[in-house]
Amino acid sequence: MGDASLSITNSRSGATSTFEANSSALETTTLGFNFSSANDYSVPLNVGDRTVYLRPDQIDAIRMATSGAGSRGDINMETGEPIPQSTVTISVDGYSYHLNTQDVHNQLEGRGGLT
Repeated sequence: MGDASLSITNSRSGATSTFEANSSALETTTLGFNFSSANDYSVPLNVGDRTVYLRPDQIDAIRMATSGAGSRGDINMETGEPIPQSTVTISVDGYSYHLNTQDVHNQLEGRGGLT
């Protein structure tokens, strides 16, 4: 179980998704063997002066959770409506950090099973 969390909030809809993270890279081993790397906290996400590590099986869900506001923003840009923003808040050791969704997408590009 991770010691940090990643919370993604779409400020337009108010929907929030929460994912487990770890403050350091972690390899799940049994008797020295790593039988399932999908459970490892091995995908880094840099935020501010900190790095948190996510499980590879979470990456596609994180990218999908952050992509909704970007699509809506493209539509609103065409219609002249205000562009909604998604915020990504990461809590580590009681401190909160914020990233915009484009930074998250850039850092996680090609790291998930679907991307």
